[in-house]
Amino acid sequence: NNNKKKKNKKRVEDTVETDVRPCLNTLDAISSALSATATDNIDNKLLSQLEEIKSKQQEEKEVDETSSNEEEQQRQREEEEEEAKTAEDKRESALERYFKLQKAIENKRMLKRRTEYDEEVSTMDARGINYTIRKNKGLTPSRAKEYRNPRIRQKKKFSRATKRRKGQIREAVKSVPVYKGEATGIRRLVVKSVKMH
Repeated sequence: NNNKKKKNKKRVEDTVETDVRPCLNTLDAISSALSATATDNIDNKLLSQLEEIKSKQQEEKEVDETSSNEEEQQRQREEEEEEAKTAEDKRESALERYFKLQKAIENKRMLKRRTEYDEEVSTMDARGINYTIRKNKGLTPSRAKEYRNPRIRQKKKFSRATKRRKGQIREAVKSVPVYKGEATGIRRLVVKSVKMH
């Protein structure tokens, strides 16, 4: 992109130097010579014609520059669109390749499972029983995890009971010679006083 921009700028500069500048230089030389030698002898018509020619050339130069700028902008837009299209194509092709690979992997897995199943069926005489058949539990309600291990269940049950007991009955405190604060701690957010209005 940058190389193309540089080439376009060089092209525009070359056309300006080869076509427009020599004409402007000759016109400047003619007008300066005429004004220096005999401005009185030249008709006003010739001067106006020279000025018109100059202005036309300048306008043409400006038009050329604007058209070249517009062409450059159009080229840049086209290049950006092409880049966006190529990027989209790349993404689509990458997605297609990814999906093809996934399908191939799934097909391989299915083939492997089928072959393993066929081998198992061919080696087995009769179908073995599974856990549900062996235990024959039927429909059972869902239970908490602690019910799986009776020892841990009893341990948790005991800890809950001891906590409840501490709330009901305070433990005996042996003689306290010096006051060291409340044994259970003082809760600073609890207020039990009654406000008088």
